[in-house]
Amino acid sequence: MARWSLYGVRIDAQDKLTRRKYVSSPSVMGCTLITEITGMLSDWGIDELQAKSRALQLFEPDWLQRDWIFAGSLRDLLEQDEMADDSHLIESDIACDWAYILNLDDLRFEVYQYFQREPHQRGRYANLRPDSRGKFYPVALIKDWPLAALPKPYDFLQELIAIEPAASEIE
Repeated sequence: MARWSLYGVRIDAQDKLTRRKYVSSPSVMGCTLITEITGMLSDWGIDELQAKSRALQLFEPDWLQRDWIFAGSLRDLLEQDEMADDSHLIESDIACDWAYILNLDDLRFEVYQYFQREPHQRGRYANLRPDSRGKFYPVALIKDWPLAALPKPYDFLQELIAIEPAASEIE
């Protein structure tokens, strides 16, 4: 497995995503993001969260910098107003294991899984082209939650495990 996760926000029909190494599983990254999003909603409210997401500037690091950039928490990224742009990796079959998107257009938290071996219609990325080898299909939406009713981390993980047992893996 890739051991990378892709995470960030979707605002005004634009993905603003970056990747993080070694902590891709829902048991680590997913639970962390659930806690973080709950805190941001409590501290800032939805309007300020949307404003910070709109203000978030993306930059393309050169390939030598890539492994040295610490993506940080989603809250940190929104507070510093910039992050490395890895949004194109949502289309890659080998880039990541999981993707976590705070969808501020639809007010939902979405969890996607890579390495789909069959065509599917789960999520807005389902109609992207399969990889060039025809081995993997686009990321699949595994589960999403309304921001107004985010589960606690334990419940989040149990819901995902019921759908996809690989969600319980700890890296």
